[in-house]
Amino acid sequence: MIVVVGAGGNIGSHLVPHLGRLRGLRRVVLVDRDAYEEGGKDLTSQDITRRDCGKAKAAVQARRLRRINPELEVIAIADTLENVPMGRLRGLLLGCVDSRVARRTLNWLAWRLGVPWIDAGVHGEELLARINVHMPGPAQPCLECAWEARDYETLEQAYPCAGNVTPPATNAPSALGALAAALQALECRKLLEGDRERLAIGKQVTVSARTHRHYVTRFAVNPACRFDHETWRIETVARGPERLTVRQAFDMGRAAGGASLRLRVAHQLFASALCCPGCGRRRDRSPHLLGRLDAGEQVCDGCGGRMRAAGADLFESLPEADLPPAMKNVPLRSLGFRRGDVFTVAGAAGAPHFQIGATA
Repeated sequence: MIVVVGAGGNIGSHLVPHLGRLRGLRRVVLVDRDAYEEGGKDLTSQDITRRDCGKAKAAVQARRLRRINPELEVIAIADTLENVPMGRLRGLLLGCVDSRVARRTLNWLAWRLGVPWIDAGVHGEELLARINVHMPGPAQPCLECAWEARDYETLEQAYPCAGNVTPPATNAPSALGALAAALQALECRKLLEGDRERLAIGKQVTVSARTHRHYVTRFAVNPACRFDHETWRIETVARGPERLTVRQAFDMGRAAGGASLRLRVAHQLFASALCCPGCGRRRDRSPHLLGRLDAGEQVCDGCGGRMRAAGADLFESLPEADLPPAMKNVPLRSLGFRRGDVFTVAGAAGAPHFQIGATA
């Protein structure tokens, strides 16, 4: 299975047709939270037509992929990467994103799941296209192995109370995105065919369309890397989120976690209340994953504005000791959990990981 993140952008929209022509591929998951802009602005940098404007990028590219290969199973997900259940991302990850934060999340996912990922990027002004191939393993460098302090300082900051932060546009021409997509698709083909000797593992391949030169940079594991390079051992639970209760989730992790258990989902926050920045109205609620709240639940009853969660009402985990007995008996679905989510039950003795249901 291949998972494309940023499937509808400058690189991803050119990559999708290549994937439809790869032999032996059975399933492709396309992830992109955005829609093509009305008015045709995206027509100059992305491989789309005017009738695609205003539509979800993931859905548009999924239709293209099905037309190219009707036998291919194509799953379109119009959501943020952080909100997609980890279990649905178990496959070769192809990153076509324009944000350093998104790349860092992809790197995290690849190592936690133990799956390879191929990153692609462009530099519009210098007409540079590049790919990096990452193969998680004890002696393999990750994305952050090449980062310095200033790379972390320039990470885009997003705050739950302010909504999503859109990174600046790359201003790359469509042809440059197509070049990066072609490089990425060829490395993908090598990996699928088992041609590891010619695969650019641990390397960056950069092509300059301005000077007609190419450069290959090899990276090494950085002992001072801020990322721990850990691959999780994840146990799959047969029950879905509608049948698995909060109490049962804690019980599953009790043997390995020990005392003082806390339930958490990576890259997710629990919200216990919403506030309206317009009129100040507050709505308390039982804890729920913030990214999984329905749009209707976020509409203010007073002024009709969008309600947000303030910092004091956000939690990275749920402590078992603080939950009322009634809440421990509700299914995880009531808290926003989905099939394929990976949750952690962290305690004094350890932090085992569990996936809710199979996703195949």
